[in-house]
Amino acid sequence: MEWISLLGIIAAIALFAALCFKGIPVTVSAPALSIMLWLFSAAAGDGLSFDGAVRIFSSGAASAIERYLLLFMFSASFGGLLCEVGIASAIGAFFSGLIMRAPKRWQKLLAVAVVPLINAILTYSGVSLFVVVFAVVAIARDLFRRMDVPWHLYSMSMIGSATFTSGLLPGSPSLSNLVPMEYLGTTSLAAPVLSLILSAVSLALGAGYMAFALWRTERAGEGFLPTGEGISQVEFRTQAGERKICVPLAFLPMLSPVIFINAAGLSVELSLLLSNLLILILYRKHLSLERVKNGLVSGLTAGISPAISLGVMMGFGSMLTSSSGFRPILRLVYGVPGPMVLKAIVMVSVTSFLLGNANAGITTSLEAMGPDALLLSGVSPEALHRAVSMASLFGASPHSSALCNSLLVAKLNHRVSYRHYFVIGIVNTAILSVVAVVLIQAGITY
Repeated sequence: MEWISLLGIIAAIALFAALCFKGIPVTVSAPALSIMLWLFSAAAGDGLSFDGAVRIFSSGAASAIERYLLLFMFSASFGGLLCEVGIASAIGAFFSGLIMRAPKRWQKLLAVAVVPLINAILTYSGVSLFVVVFAVVAIARDLFRRMDVPWHLYSMSMIGSATFTSGLLPGSPSLSNLVPMEYLGTTSLAAPVLSLILSAVSLALGAGYMAFALWRTERAGEGFLPTGEGISQVEFRTQAGERKICVPLAFLPMLSPVIFINAAGLSVELSLLLSNLLILILYRKHLSLERVKNGLVSGLTAGISPAISLGVMMGFGSMLTSSSGFRPILRLVYGVPGPMVLKAIVMVSVTSFLLGNANAGITTSLEAMGPDALLLSGVSPEALHRAVSMASLFGASPHSSALCNSLLVAKLNHRVSYRHYFVIGIVNTAILSVVAVVLIQAGITY
């Protein structure tokens, strides 16, 4: 009766996406749909009691929260302090000034490119995807409105926040790069040559699509409105009167988490905590007591929500993988012809897309496939690390919690924006997966 449980999985995922399109948070939909999975499992004769289902969900959720709560909180406070000090806005103003001095025919393209560039700097610095949007959206809104760039192109921010800086660049403090370490015994610098090659391909694919999307809007005569109508009505808190920020020096505290993690060998949590302290020390003259309080309190509080979201997604993932309907999916993945690295990529891609979460997809996949079995297959652990990190980019499904959060903050909707996320997160990653398998099979595993 596996087909009944499999039907439940398909229905739950479809409903999950529909609820996200309606703006229902995953903290509501994930537990509710986990109950739906249990009902289908019961109908399939799995023999799982409701209390047993509660334990499975709670165990998955608690494990993720225990593992990542402090990381998300310190990351969010780091992003909050960057905003309070004025580093993010100073960097935005710096790039805006460069754009205005560029030839006019390039200005719109450069304006769109600034958003993924700032996102890349922030995410590679250790700021959570859930937090980056708050630091960047005000900068992007003013720049796009001034240049009359269609606001839905803000979705290009994904090129800088959930592609090469997330799962590909060596040393990245992103969870997509850190989670495989726990299962494969690797480091955040795993397979640096392979990582840099895939990063370059990813960046080229993203830049090519960005130029194409802008060209299409110019042919259609689109401007900032109407997709920018919602964000135009948002009032962002100004930081008038603050001391001038030296942009070149501002990159030091921004990159400090990467330095602490990879050069000093510190844990991610300790690296982010020290980076918070570094900002407070270096920019103490820029910060009043009120701003320190705002940055830390709002930041630490903002970090709780994505940790809870990831927790309930992991609980949902535990329910999904424990259902008998998941077994046909697993058999299908193992039946894919080709090397084990391809099977791992397919598994992580499928689960990341189903769960709408890259980190939950990696964790669920590696636990389902068994890290020991993967390591015994003969594939280089470093290459495997890079492959699964890259494949997790398939988590850009319509019900992705990070994607929905970005659209909510940017006052956009799936109808006008999801096509961009689909191309960047799904189509480009599929192309990148083919490149990765070819490179690994050719022996580039270092």
